Amino acid sequence: MKKLLLLFTAFLFISCSSEESPSNKIVGTWSFHSIIDMTSTGDKEENLANDCAAKSTITFHGNGKLVESDYYYSYNSMECIFNEDTFNREIKWEEIEEGKYRIFSERFGGTVYEMRFPDKNTLWMIPPREAYERDGVTIEYTAYVYKRI
Repeated sequence: MKKLLLLFTAFLFISCSSEESPSNKIVGTWSFHSIIDMTSTGDKEENLANDCAAKSTITFHGNGKLVESDYYYSYNSMECIFNEDTFNREIKWEEIEEGKYRIFSERFGGTVYEMRFPDKNTLWMIPPREAYERDGVTIEYTAYVYKRI
């Protein structure tokens, strides 16, 4: 009887643990790291976030909600400011196919982003955009890079 109780307890513990773990690799909190422009020649131009922008985070909850904490540098006041408008918005997300996520809010509608995970702690968030020219170089896409906290 003790063995049966021990086995049941172990099963219950394993079942609860697996339910609590995220089923989607995007679930978690990510801090803004950099912006990467990929050129048509395969070159990568990376611009690291400044100390203020690096405070910005996005949190993908397992229930389909997203919370954004955005910081920006105000040149008027010469300080890093928390953008309260972004934190108070109701934002939702859903995976619509492998590597494609729709992020939407009532205020801004829905946008499909390509999400890449070069490793388990790095997220590339690529908004839909046509290739464009900058200083004679074709930029194929821009990726907003986040690191898992």
